[in-house]
Amino acid sequence: MRKIHERSATLSAAYADRALVRALRKGEKGMKEGGEQFLTRAPLELPYRLKDGREFDPYKSRLENSSLFNATARTVQTLSGKPFSKEVTAETESARGKPYLENWVNNIDGRGTGLHEFSRKLFIEGLWSGLAHVLVESPEGLNRKPYATIVHPDLIMEAEEIDGELVLLRIAESAKRVSPDGLSVERVKRERVYKKVNGVVEWAVFEADEKGNPVQITDWKQHGMSFIPLLTYYADPDQSSEFFECEPPIQDLANLNLKHWRESSSQSNSLQVAKIPLLYASGLASDTELKIGSDSIIMGDSDSDLRYVEHQGHALGAGRLSIQDIELQMQSMGLEFMTLKSGSETATGRALNADGNNSSLASMARTLGSLLSNVLDVMGLYVLVNDLLSKVHVHTDYGVTISAEELRELSTMRQLGDLSRYEYAQEMKRRGVLRSGFDFDANEERLRAEEDAAVSI
Repeated sequence: MRKIHERSATLSAAYADRALVRALRKGEKGMKEGGEQFLTRAPLELPYRLKDGREFDPYKSRLENSSLFNATARTVQTLSGKPFSKEVTAETESARGKPYLENWVNNIDGRGTGLHEFSRKLFIEGLWSGLAHVLVESPEGLNRKPYATIVHPDLIMEAEEIDGELVLLRIAESAKRVSPDGLSVERVKRERVYKKVNGVVEWAVFEADEKGNPVQITDWKQHGMSFIPLLTYYADPDQSSEFFECEPPIQDLANLNLKHWRESSSQSNSLQVAKIPLLYASGLASDTELKIGSDSIIMGDSDSDLRYVEHQGHALGAGRLSIQDIELQMQSMGLEFMTLKSGSETATGRALNADGNNSSLASMARTLGSLLSNVLDVMGLYVLVNDLLSKVHVHTDYGVTISAEELRELSTMRQLGDLSRYEYAQEMKRRGVLRSGFDFDANEERLRAEEDAAVSI
């Protein structure tokens, strides 16, 4: 018997696939909580006992001292700002529907959230998880006050379809209640279950018992709609191969960020060891007392030697360059979301894209607009407006005129050292990738400060 909040096999696999993006979304804390899943323990990094009896784990020490450069989170923050630099709008030609639509644009979730902010949250969820869901409900059935709620994909415990139509849905929920002794508040696991049988949609709520088994706490109630009112936003439909599955658009970037996490951790650990010189002695008697200090002297024969040995740093330099290469790759990968796709690289093609380009980011924004139009239309069904036919407009013109090919060429030139950092930034600025007010000198100062901080770790 399944337990409450137990995922189906398919959704359990999809949940596991999103482990890395979940960790990166939590930042450095999330990556450290992942431990050896994301940062491999070296064969010699085994715990051992110190002379005073305490146990020391070199791996845990390295993990604690590791610092995350979260290019993935920065990219999501940048990308999610572009489509919402202008207000999200909605329109309809339905006379009966216009008053409703105007109300929902200002309050789509029944809690005062406007369509613009709701859209932004949904878009961010799509970037991180690949997909996000919207449940359209009404507390009092048809012809009442419908509202839309964003449902995180991790909260979907089971979703089954027949011929592309959703027929079974389990959504994880929780509720608070006062304990039997009245001295504390307990959080109880629940599930809202929808099913469609013989053309009729019904729903009920289940709660976990002491053993975590589901116990039905409400009767099955007819929903009133002819379909289960959950709509799904697939951020990149081309990556959606299965029902309720879609690889996050940032997955490749996240994988590269993981490589950076591992290499920077190794580099930092190596630097910690290499920057401490070793005292080398030869030709001294084995019983010679070595006391190091300004008030001491060490006596030895004429052929004896005593000196500090330091690391030459060649390997550290190569490691640092490797990390910088990864950072440049991550930067380029993030920019590729805004670059024009092949097929529209002529001046005429770019002119035709004046009000919306064909970049991946613009495509995701248009897909979001279509999904939100469907959400509003479903809300219209609750108030018996069957002809709402709304159109939601999400901004898609970001002023970026660089193609993916141009970006790769510039990035390669920078990587090979054929283009200075200044010229690279100027080219990015000229093509609209960097803002017009971008200050190169100020950026260089910040980079130096970050490098100094990294060295001092």
